Amino acid sequence: MQMIKRLFPLGLLFVLTLQAETLLPEALPMREEIIINDILYRSGEDLTPYMEEMCRLDLYLPPDRKAGFGTVIFIHSGGMYTGNKYIPERLRNQDYAVVAINYRLHPKVKAPAYIEDAAAAVAWVFQNIEKYGGDPDRIVITGVSAGGYLASLITLDKSWLATYEIDPDRLRGLASVSGQSITHFTVRKEMGIPTQQPIIDKWAPLFHVRKDAPPHSAHHRRPGVGTLRTL
Repeated sequence: MQMIKRLFPLGLLFVLTLQAETLLPEALPMREEIIINDILYRSGEDLTPYMEEMCRLDLYLPPDRKAGFGTVIFIHSGGMYTGNKYIPERLRNQDYAVVAINYRLHPKVKAPAYIEDAAAAVAWVFQNIEKYGGDPDRIVITGVSAGGYLASLITLDKSWLATYEIDPDRLRGLASVSGQSITHFTVRKEMGIPTQQPIIDKWAPLFHVRKDAPPHSAHHRRPGVGTLRTL
């Protein structure tokens, strides 16, 4: 699976949409395009109602998929204070699955809550995608803006996935679209640092750059050139 392959428009006649736990993974038809909504990716007795509401993901399974397919994890934008999970149209009807995640948002939570949620969602994919026919060693992570920041941080800083005994170097690649590489402005705001003052500390993907990380592609808009077409 290429890290980001050429994407084509959706051209399907039928989509089977299910709620989480509607069918066992092994009972899902392999020939149909399937979306399973609102899978809870965190567990435990300490879950708050807000965690139960926000710590959910949607799983998209392409039609005519073959066992061992790859998976793209997509994290939405919104500055960590707004936004909602969705399956990008350009990622549908390919030969890989797509996982779109939600996470808790500022101001109801502060860092590191939303980073922990992103790591928990990625861990869920590693631990469960094989049940649906996917290969846990063929996972790519991507995100737009705040999503790109979260994807980059949990990939480059190994401590977030280490909680789940997962090495992020198992990821096949990382693609950040307009993601902040310095400490995110929402995190700076929570720390009382002016949003115009850039810093690079433990909350910054740049702080954790390492030569042995998975392949990393960063895409940004250049002023005066036009708006980058995002996912």
